[in-house]
Amino acid sequence: MRCEVLRYRYGVELLIRCQGVLVSYVIHARAGLNPVGRLKLVQLVINQGWTHTRIAQRFQVSQGEGVSD
Repeated sequence: MRCEVLRYRYGVELLIRCQGVLVSYVIHARAGLNPVGRLKLVQLVINQGWTHTRIAQRFQVSQGEGVSD
């Protein structure tokens, strides 16, 4: 599937086109899982070996069913 980012402004608005469909995301500017927060999450897992449990606690999100460390 080919997707392209058409607009990314101020870390809170994202406009994406996937297979001819436009999708718009607007998030709270200080949300922990905004694009910058997601990058930080990935870096913590890859570079520092954080577990699913620790990530869920740090970002105050549910770990999900059936997910184990």
